[in-house]
Amino acid sequence: MRSRLSVALLGAICFLSHWNAAVAQTVDAKAKQLEFTNPTVVTETKPADAKLPEVPPVLMQRIDAAIQSVEVRPLDTTFPFWTVFHAVLGMGPGSTILEDPKTGAKVNALEYMLSGANQHGEINGQRFLPTAHGLEVSMAGFPQWIGQGHRDQFLAEMIQWGVPKEKKVTVLGREYKMLDFANHSRMTASLNAKQELSWTIIVIASYYGTNHSWTNELGEKLTYDDIVRYEMKEPVISAACGGTHRLFGMTWALQHHLKSGGKREGLYKDLSNHLDRYVAIAKDFQYPNGLFSTQYFGVKSDQGEDGDKLGTSGHTFEWLAQYLPERELRSEWMMNGAENLSSLFKKMQNDPVESGALYHAVHGLKIYRHRLTPKTAPAKTPRT
Repeated sequence: MRSRLSVALLGAICFLSHWNAAVAQTVDAKAKQLEFTNPTVVTETKPADAKLPEVPPVLMQRIDAAIQSVEVRPLDTTFPFWTVFHAVLGMGPGSTILEDPKTGAKVNALEYMLSGANQHGEINGQRFLPTAHGLEVSMAGFPQWIGQGHRDQFLAEMIQWGVPKEKKVTVLGREYKMLDFANHSRMTASLNAKQELSWTIIVIASYYGTNHSWTNELGEKLTYDDIVRYEMKEPVISAACGGTHRLFGMTWALQHHLKSGGKREGLYKDLSNHLDRYVAIAKDFQYPNGLFSTQYFGVKSDQGEDGDKLGTSGHTFEWLAQYLPERELRSEWMMNGAENLSSLFKKMQNDPVESGALYHAVHGLKIYRHRLTPKTAPAKTPRT
């Protein structure tokens, strides 16, 4: 019999009985709860009278139903840190977590992680440690899919939902801020230590800006552009999740550079061209049914179990939904990608799914949905 921990590692099982108009109506009723609050940076410009291709309403209903199917999956404090913070990435900072199975009491998942309630081991794999520069999310001693898996991953994923740098964090009875995580990140970031900076690039752009320069704890003088160049030179195909996280980080860098008034020239023209090359590969490797390659950008392949396909297509789609201009999001190939993901969620609605695959895929759908319906987004969402 599969242990509770094993189930948590794979993602919890949910039961959704119908995928029909009735479900779509339920989703519509909860639209405001599901609305995307990520500070997405849209860098495109288009004439005021430009007409964009329509997205079929049935596709939007299927996307909403897919999102709903993930929202109803259970989440409680016995699940690993990896699962919990990925759930917040996928569903947003309003996500709740079951704290007391006897009473059914739920609390906000993000607040639970940041409040110090976890200091007694309620969330396996979460360890926030004070450092000389602020706070560190320690990865030491935790196996894969239990603790944080990559440098700055937790912080960057919370930033993608607009969690502010002044947000309070309690560690061992002392009050800190999210900015303390970021300060530790920038002070320990190095171009000479073969670090994975795919999430660091998001942290620095969001909390310090793309014109930031600093001296790290080793005495290295760094600029944000140095981090961008470093990431551009690092391999994509062999990076985490087929390189999709590296591409997402570089996309974040480009978008924040343009948002702050920078031009698509020099380094950032090269970065744009670099990203466009992988768009072309993703499109070339896509199958007619919308499935992206299960080998990401390496070779064209449709081999693998449904869970593998959800993870690979989901990660690729998540990056594309963030990077592509709106007109391209409405293209046939991207609508096929959204249809494929929605169909996979339907097919796997009663199955366990690995948390990273599950929540990155639904995060991609939420980005896509938001980009196509920006009128429903909060006014504070930055746009250019």
